[in-house]
Amino acid sequence: MKKYKRLSNFELLRILSMFMILIHHFAYHGTFNGQQFDMHRASVQVVYNYLLIIGKAGVVAFVLIGAYFLSDKKFNFNRPVNLMIQTIFYSFVIYYVVITWFPNYIKPIKNVDMWLPFPLPSNYWFVISYIVMLFLMPILNMILNNFTQQKLLLIISFLFLIWNVFAIIGNIFPGKIDNINFTNYTESNYFCELYLIAGYIRRYNPNWSNSLFITGISFIISAILPILLIISLNNKNMYNVLTQNMAVLNNPFSLFMGVTLFVMFKNINIGRISIINYIANSMFGVYLIHDNSFVRIILWKHLINSQQYIQNWQSYLLMGLYYSFLVFIICILIDCLKRIIFNKALNYVSNKLSYRFNKLTKII
Repeated sequence: MKKYKRLSNFELLRILSMFMILIHHFAYHGTFNGQQFDMHRASVQVVYNYLLIIGKAGVVAFVLIGAYFLSDKKFNFNRPVNLMIQTIFYSFVIYYVVITWFPNYIKPIKNVDMWLPFPLPSNYWFVISYIVMLFLMPILNMILNNFTQQKLLLIISFLFLIWNVFAIIGNIFPGKIDNINFTNYTESNYFCELYLIAGYIRRYNPNWSNSLFITGISFIISAILPILLIISLNNKNMYNVLTQNMAVLNNPFSLFMGVTLFVMFKNINIGRISIINYIANSMFGVYLIHDNSFVRIILWKHLINSQQYIQNWQSYLLMGLYYSFLVFIICILIDCLKRIIFNKALNYVSNKLSYRFNKLTKII
């Protein structure tokens, strides 16, 4: 069977999306506390909050890429099992490396906490949410295959209203009794919304999504609007509202930016470039390494001190780009090395387990 070669425009977007996520973590997990308003650091706080938004837009784009291609495929255990194997591998290896070489930064985990409820020393919310989405693929594809275009738009619009609008409004006005998560929003739910959006674009290929000019202008607007919002709310009275809603995944500005970025790259034809595709294959590994619960503490609290660069917004932004790029490259190299040394064995285990699970579901 001829192996499918991935289009490099999507793979380039995968790389860009992960870098956006990484620089978001520079701001969110860094030593600079941007959660409290400081009139002397107002310009730095504008950059800080903007990095929060583009990081979540990166998550949206990253999920849309996977969902776009999965939306016309049948469910197979290979995908979730492979993700689990990769996650377990990195989680245990990183834990034992850190506990051996950096024992002063973390406390050892009890065996019961290490193995239950999942065999993971480090928790990854993204992995769990993505795997839930994968297991819901048959239901989501059933919706995509059996609902008309109009009905599908209504469903997506409804989910947008409750999870991107009402959920945010609930954060802004939290005074109502029993108002905690009244929309039942979770990251796993939201990934299903993104799956339907990607599936809609894949199936119906709306005219607006086929124009590089229109999608490019839309992305520029989506990138400028949050800056204007941040500047307008960057004052003592409104700052808490700003920071509480920019870092959340379901803020509508990140959704708009992520979707427009995705459809823009969909229209960029660069053919198939081997080096881009090879590097893009390491993006999941980059996430598992740099956002590991133990690495995160050492990286953003001890090795990199963002508090040192808050003299002005230019310094904060440039050092954020510099350190994020440095971490990005190091993580890519680590994952490439891991792929060379361990992937054959990991793929063997993954394929064996997937085969067993697929066979079992056929029997059932």
